[in-house]
Amino acid sequence: MKKNHWLGILVLTFALLISACQGTGKHLVMTAWPKYIPVQMPATSLIGIHAPAPESCQVRAVSLIGAWVDAGTPVKDAFPFTDINGKSCLGTFDADVLNLFTQANLWYAGAPSCRTCHGPDISISYARMDLSSYQGILAGSARESADSKGNDILGGGNWEQAELYTVLTKGEMPPNRPATVNPEGPLIYAGIAQ
Repeated sequence: MKKNHWLGILVLTFALLISACQGTGKHLVMTAWPKYIPVQMPATSLIGIHAPAPESCQVRAVSLIGAWVDAGTPVKDAFPFTDINGKSCLGTFDADVLNLFTQANLWYAGAPSCRTCHGPDISISYARMDLSSYQGILAGSARESADSKGNDILGGGNWEQAELYTVLTKGEMPPNRPATVNPEGPLIYAGIAQ
């Protein structure tokens, strides 16, 4: 009798499993799981990135531009500045300052270069200002044409009075700058120690 009892339970369990699998006669619809598609990120490139020279100085970007403006905005001559460690240094416009306006990702990760919006074509350049060259920076903003001079953005040689100083230190430029970025800009290697 015990054998029949266990056999009955086994048959009943098997019958329940079969009926559960058959359902109500409707066909079961399989739901597809979403597929993971990895994000395609651009390849990282180290082209143009070099180790700083041993004699180079560390300085905040805004301070370097300020030293250049306060020195009379020389185009070819070296100008003095003091780095974050108090070292006396010399920089040049072409080697040190121009990069601050023309290099993307410098002010923060993902930052466009200044020349992206303020390029050489004054007719389409934001604020009718060219920050891609020495002549363009000195010519200022609100220019009528590529040959005209506009509003001074360098404070007449007094950096802390300059419009450019104000928009950089208040975080207005470059656009969408995260609040966590230092108001004096990134710490960069520039110039050479004296």
